[in-house]
Amino acid sequence: MNDIIKPTISIITPCFNSSKFIRECIESILGQDYPHIEHIIQDGASTDGTAEIIKEYAEKYPERIKFVSEPDKGQSDGLNKAIQRSTGDILLVLNADDALMPHACSWAVENMAKYPEMSVIYGDVYIIDENSKVIEEFYAKPYNFEQLLCVELVPPAQAAFIRRSCFEQVGFYADDSLDTCPDYEMWVRIGLKFPMKHVPGFVTKYRRHIQIADSKKLRTVQRFFDAKKLVMDRVFNSPQTSLAIRNLCERAYGGLSLWAAITEYGIRNSEIPAKYPQELQKKLADKIKSKFSEINFVFLLIKSFRHYLKRGDFDHFYRTSFSYVKLFLKRFTNTINLLFKSFVLDFKRFIRRLLKKILLTMPLIIFLLLFRISGISNVKKNHYFTFDKKTGKLTSFQKWQELLYECYIYKKQ
Repeated sequence: MNDIIKPTISIITPCFNSSKFIRECIESILGQDYPHIEHIIQDGASTDGTAEIIKEYAEKYPERIKFVSEPDKGQSDGLNKAIQRSTGDILLVLNADDALMPHACSWAVENMAKYPEMSVIYGDVYIIDENSKVIEEFYAKPYNFEQLLCVELVPPAQAAFIRRSCFEQVGFYADDSLDTCPDYEMWVRIGLKFPMKHVPGFVTKYRRHIQIADSKKLRTVQRFFDAKKLVMDRVFNSPQTSLAIRNLCERAYGGLSLWAAITEYGIRNSEIPAKYPQELQKKLADKIKSKFSEINFVFLLIKSFRHYLKRGDFDHFYRTSFSYVKLFLKRFTNTINLLFKSFVLDFKRFIRRLLKKILLTMPLIIFLLLFRISGISNVKKNHYFTFDKKTGKLTSFQKWQELLYECYIYKKQ
């Protein structure tokens, strides 16, 4: 009797030429400890044998796997076709190269029942490499719509279970103009109407493709930037958007540009740690990832106060290779929140917090000041993330960062 009243979960998997990983994806769903599951696989007319692999499973498990292979107009089109074919009360979008933990669906049903007022429940993610080895643990942030809109938080789509009622009220995925990041656009639409909740627990394995060329990663960042900016434009220009949401406009565009700049910087410098001994490479990579935002914010503070002394106002622009970002230092709280979660501004507390990180922060500030005083820097004012496309050389900012690495290694010896 209990089985009859339990909801059905529809796992939506769009795929194209995914023969290398599709078996692992399907097996992870067949291995769930929850019985009421349907796997809707929408193949975009693959040419590498993906369709044949899926057909093999569909014939063996016809009650569990529903499979269609046909051309589509992109990721969003494939997702929409699959959702329309699904019958479940709860939906999850799982890419063909990802996999579920064995308890994922029972975890979702349990938490949907525990939090009936929530329309979306999402968990945490194991990040795996191309050999399915866990290389990182990703802990999702608690849900907050302001942070979602401002690109300070994006729920992991592969770990997010969504009630069908959400799609019935907000509609399907957007047109192919947002095909690069359909998840973000959908999250914003759902977030404007429905509550979401993060529940701690690892439910999915997300595959990171390390071998992808840096040039392709950079093009992807640019496409993500353009698509997310289009989503923001639609939200802020809509007459139905509330004043409270409109007031997030500057913070949202600033957050998007800062995300793009930091992501681009990380990609361009991804090979720097390889120049150092093996035992230091991971430490350096971690330092780049964890400390960069705070160090750069010190630069922005110095630059902005210098601007204030000259011009008498706190409004200050800095440039990324993607966009101009306007920082309003008179609105410290919003600016700080781009970089620190749940940090209530107290300037003395902020300075003390930075000073605790003196090993990484102070050397770079000194390099910045010395280079500016000596005139060595050949970068235009306000350009901290630029890259010379003609020469392919690193900018002065990146040279400062390399000097920081040298200083870091010296102090560790």
